[in-house]
Amino acid sequence: GPYKNIKRGKLWGIAFRSKWERNIARYLVYLCEKGDIISWKYESQKYEFPVRSGTVFYTPDFEILTKTHKTELWEVKGYMDRKSKTKLNRMRIYYPDIKIIVVDKAQYQSIAKYKKLIPGWE
Repeated sequence: GPYKNIKRGKLWGIAFRSKWERNIARYLVYLCEKGDIISWKYESQKYEFPVRSGTVFYTPDFEILTKTHKTELWEVKGYMDRKSKTKLNRMRIYYPDIKIIVVDKAQYQSIAKYKKLIPGWE
């Protein structure tokens, strides 16, 4: 089924960057099956900032289409470095209508409470 793990850290043929990302993907599948979200994509969209220097592009980890047909971006971050902060700040400035959820350690742990309901959780 869709939950079958593939070697080399791949899940459904997608090379996620971490166990956290794989588990968040499993959680998003669970939310789709429950009807809480319509769909999700991994690293599918590149946002460009109209700046001359520094961070010009941002590719979010997950792009979610909510039940109300709004785009939500989920960024999985165990640790927030300066470059990541810059990207998120620029997203707020240049794309203010897009909601961004940073899945930090606390957020991840609250999602992990559902792991008994989610097949294949690592």
